[in-house]
Amino acid sequence: MAFIKKFTQRGEIVINFTEDLITVPDLDFINKGTVVVDGEVVPVLHLEINAAENSNPRKRISEWKVISQTPRQLQIQVKFEETIFLSTEGDDDLLRITINDPFLFTS
Repeated sequence: MAFIKKFTQRGEIVINFTEDLITVPDLDFINKGTVVVDGEVVPVLHLEINAAENSNPRKRISEWKVISQTPRQLQIQVKFEETIFLSTEGDDDLLRITINDPFLFTS
C-alpha cells in the first residue's frame, strides 16, 4: 500500500510505501522505462489526474520525473500545464499514480 506523505507548493510529491521497493541505480528506469502488461507496453510509472465532473479540462500534468528513491519512498517532481487551475474551488480531482512493474516490490 502507498500513501502521499507530502505535496509541496513546488510540485514535489513524496509517496511512502508499506512494502519495500527495489532501489534502482538509474532513476531513468522509472522515469522512462517500459514494461509489458497483458501484452501491452506501458510505462513503469504513470501519473494522471482523474478529473472531477466539474473540473477544468486544462488541468493536466505536462511532465514529471522521480527525483529520489529509497526502499520505502519515492519523491516525484510534477509540472502542470497551467498551475492557475490547480486550486479551483469545488474540484474533487484525484491524482492517480500507477506502478506497472510488479518487480519493483521486494516482497
